[in-house]
Amino acid sequence: MLRRRIQIGLLVSVAVLGGCSKEQSAKELAPELAALYTRWSRAGLAGDIDAWSQTSSASSQQKARNGMVSMKRNLTRTTLQAMARNQPDLDDYEFIHAALGKDTAITVYYGGRADQNKHFLILDFIREAGEWKFHWLTQRDDLTQAAQQWTAGNTDFLQDKVFQPMADVPPPQADCPIPDHIAYVAIKSLGYETRMRMHGIVYDPVVDLESSWLIVCGVRRGSNVAEFSIQPLATGGVRSFRAEISIAEPAEGTGELVVTRQFAYEPAAPPANYTWEVDVP
Repeated sequence: MLRRRIQIGLLVSVAVLGGCSKEQSAKELAPELAALYTRWSRAGLAGDIDAWSQTSSASSQQKARNGMVSMKRNLTRTTLQAMARNQPDLDDYEFIHAALGKDTAITVYYGGRADQNKHFLILDFIREAGEWKFHWLTQRDDLTQAAQQWTAGNTDFLQDKVFQPMADVPPPQADCPIPDHIAYVAIKSLGYETRMRMHGIVYDPVVDLESSWLIVCGVRRGSNVAEFSIQPLATGGVRSFRAEISIAEPAEGTGELVVTRQFAYEPAAPPANYTWEVDVP
């Protein structure tokens, strides 16, 4: 089965929580963060933009707005509700972990709906001006070894970086201009750790798996530059690399996005650093 990473950012409003005291542990804070996430989820389904703007982290607000611009859309009640439609429900998961950083927090769950493969749900939170705000969520169904350990009652995997809070509060992205084209990138990085930078935005690394996502700020007509850092993993095994950028346009009548052009980079042995210039008509 293809291992994949599903990363979802849905920015919705919530009633904010007060900052925790220094004595409050991650375990004590976890129920409050769960309640915060639930209110975030319900507010998204309601399409409450004003409350969302007031209570979501600054960087997540900007990331969501840039995502909308990258799709040539605006953030409206309808598009906010559409983003929230498939967000996870904590009732489908088992809580397993919480940790605090400096003005950051993380909670980790395992499970999913009956029609899904079991996976980890990772929720990130940021404390701004003394108040906790929801930041981002990630669903990971590729962490096979961690899942096996959890099933066996071994929690050593929780020391891995993916299950720890962000070291720093991320700064907001710069505003995106409306792109000439909506675009996606798909990276096959088997046996490698690949990092991509485009339009000044650095994406999460793709490590020994395949992943795809919307390109923030899309692509423009003419030259578009994607920078790659590609490092082989010490574990060996199968090595295969491919990067593909797809241009999508709304179909006439339905408005559904249809891929119209594709550009691929597939070297036999990728270099450690590569600048890929994609010339888009």
